[in-house]
Amino acid sequence: MRQAWVALLLIGMLAACGRHEPPPASPSPDAALAALRDEAARDSASVAPASPRLGGRALIALPDRALIEANGIRRPAGKPAAPETVAFMVDVLQIGVIANVEALRRARVFDSVTVVGDADPAAVPAGDNDFKIWLLAESPDVWRWYVARAGNPARAQVAFDLVPDKVQRLNAFNAAVVQAAASLGARALPAR
Repeated sequence: MRQAWVALLLIGMLAACGRHEPPPASPSPDAALAALRDEAARDSASVAPASPRLGGRALIALPDRALIEANGIRRPAGKPAAPETVAFMVDVLQIGVIANVEALRRARVFDSVTVVGDADPAAVPAGDNDFKIWLLAESPDVWRWYVARAGNPARAQVAFDLVPDKVQRLNAFNAAVVQAAASLGARALPAR
């Protein structure tokens, strides 16, 4: 108990001298990723049921880790990043991408969702799915989602606002997927 009082007294004295209390210790990378996963799961679970929705089967093709590492991470010129830093950044980006996929699933935009990772998400065949949604990671600043319908060679870009509130952003993403598919002639269905 006495040590706590001494520590508080020292902090008070440093503050009085114009110095600030040292920042709290940073969480470990594993703890930070776990917290980010928990937050993404809570946000995805909070999305509203899609209305309208699309129904049918959807294939979602995502960039694999190598593509995210190659095109999705900004690196300072002339300064290579440590491998553990790069791996952490890839994990963070993947958590955000998976949150979008989970939002589609939770909102029941489609009846079923299959997810694959690939070095070229645009080239993944849609198979017997009614829709294909894919994410292109062209550079750290250019990430674009697209939608295509079975039997239609056209694609539509998914355009949505990156609002600060994460749940609103996920709801906007879901609505934008429905709107992009509708622009290709897909018939929207009422909410389930």
